Amino acid sequence: MESDKKNKPKNSDFKQQRLKGWQCIPSRKAGAVIYMVLGLLFLTVGVIITTESNSVVEVTQRYDDKCSKNETNCKVGIHIPQKMNSPVFLYYIIEEMYQNHREYSDSRSVNQLLGHEVDRDTIKSHCKPIETVGDLNTDEAKNLPSSTPANPCGLIARSHFNDTFRLSFDEGGNVKIHENGISWDNDKFRKPKDEDDTWIDVTDEHFIVWMSVGGLPKLKKLWGKIKQDLDEGHYQMYVDNFYDVNNFDGKKYVHLTTTWGLGGNIGFLGIIYILVGCFSILGSGLMAFSAYYRKKKGLFLVNDKDN
Repeated sequence: MESDKKNKPKNSDFKQQRLKGWQCIPSRKAGAVIYMVLGLLFLTVGVIITTESNSVVEVTQRYDDKCSKNETNCKVGIHIPQKMNSPVFLYYIIEEMYQNHREYSDSRSVNQLLGHEVDRDTIKSHCKPIETVGDLNTDEAKNLPSSTPANPCGLIARSHFNDTFRLSFDEGGNVKIHENGISWDNDKFRKPKDEDDTWIDVTDEHFIVWMSVGGLPKLKKLWGKIKQDLDEGHYQMYVDNFYDVNNFDGKKYVHLTTTWGLGGNIGFLGIIYILVGCFSILGSGLMAFSAYYRKKKGLFLVNDKDN
């Protein structure tokens, strides 16, 4: 009994849960007004998003079917239907690439990518099955001893995307593609003290973008920026075709797009806002009708009572 008294909370409003509370219970009229205001707000935002998204110009062209497996250099025609205002972003898209597979996404060492020294046991536990240079089996590491720990190690680094692109006008003349500033500032990697042990430059922004694992089987990653307007017309995309997608039945695309204040084409979000706005306005109408009907019914009851 003494132990129960000892553990008993103090007799205060807070500890005995006797605090006064307030709960907002709006009337039907107030609810109708609130729903109407929210509905109009959602409709306005939805129309703005849909209008701005429709102004985004996108061009997508598949190129793996135009570049044979053994053809390392190929040319793909691209038609731009209307003027694309700068900046224009160049993406590559890979279909059927499941980067979110657990064995694949876990196969890397973050400390190694940040330039820290990592022992063999750590590499073995984090980077299986690509642990040594011999496991890489790539020309980029042919000058390194096969028994040397791979730096960077892991499946993600080993399968990095290595196609390159050049864009030119159909009548001649190249379009400059800027390949810097395409990765997030907080995703910067660092070279180790002994750079001779690395088989690829981990500070290369294309590599950094690739190491950010995608969550969907349709992989879309930024490759470069074009800081000039692209007029309507025909263009040629020259591709250095090195990345093989035949072993997993994948498809490769180049994707050119403009943007607006909130990014690319997000018309689906505008449609959702419009639908929510319509339902809110409908709810407002129902609540207003309910308030009117109850008021009218109350008058009838009063009149019947007087009679």
